[in-house]
Amino acid sequence: MTDSGASPAEPRIVQLGQGIAERSDWGTIEWLANRRLTPGAELTFGHVRLEPGASNPRHLHPNCHELLFVLEGAIDHELDGVTVRLEAGDLLHIPIGAPHQAHNREDRPCLVVVTYSTEDRQTLPA
Repeated sequence: MTDSGASPAEPRIVQLGQGIAERSDWGTIEWLANRRLTPGAELTFGHVRLEPGASNPRHLHPNCHELLFVLEGAIDHELDGVTVRLEAGDLLHIPIGAPHQAHNREDRPCLVVVTYSTEDRQTLPA
């Protein structure tokens, strides 16, 4: 029990392939942690596959920071009008409300993990 009398969240394992997958024309996000999958974790975590030659829509998150870590491949990420090149092993911090967009200009998929500072991330077009 916590000081408030509530039971702490139970530990949970969510394996890749067992999360909540969202597919689009640019690729796939599989959510592995969020309010629904890991209540009380206070973050959102996803595994992203950005297809070759694809770009996700320009957007922003009004209620959270985003951390983006490249596992495999490379992307050009446009952030507040500046484009940065991210390769495997690079992490990008995207502040709350910053418009951004990822472009995979390579001939192979780019694999990324994303983490947001809330379990209820919001996304708006930018």
